[in-house]
Amino acid sequence: MILQLAVGPVCIYIFNVASKQGLLEAAAGVAAVTFVDAMFILLAVFGVASFMERPEVNRGLRIFGFAVLLAFGMNLVLSAFGIELLSHFRISNVAEVDRPFLSSLLLTASNPLTIVFWAGLFTAKIAEGGLSKTGIYAFGLGTVLSTLVFLLFVALGGSIIGQFLPKTLLQILDGVVGVLILYFAVRMIRSS
Repeated sequence: MILQLAVGPVCIYIFNVASKQGLLEAAAGVAAVTFVDAMFILLAVFGVASFMERPEVNRGLRIFGFAVLLAFGMNLVLSAFGIELLSHFRISNVAEVDRPFLSSLLLTASNPLTIVFWAGLFTAKIAEGGLSKTGIYAFGLGTVLSTLVFLLFVALGGSIIGQFLPKTLLQILDGVVGVLILYFAVRMIRSS
């Protein structure tokens, strides 16, 4: 659970969704984050992360991550002024997709540092020794569950706080969250 204390753009986004749209919408986002983390953990366990650590692959992923964070950050900053840049997502113009789920999925999947983090963590656990294959999978399940629990608490806190905040303050919160996500975008691209 201690691993989850590093607050990043996804955590801030989940809090913001919960404060504006409620616990159920934020829970959809938490489900997306948990799914992506579970996939990244499996990839880390299977060693795919070493491919992603290659400089050219890592740089491409960072540029993609920067673009996604930039779009979401700008959308939140502009929404503080009543302008919707990304009002909703459509797949093949057939069905509208649940925005918090898709947004959280994209935000989590676009961060190449996530899989590198999980790969490093699992490499360290394996290097420590004493963990069987079953132990590694149990550790992975524990990390996925900690993501789920931590972000559900963040969502619950955001939904409770959101009930007491006036609409103007929620718009300001959008702007602040947008600026924080833009900060993470710039930090990501500068480190590539």
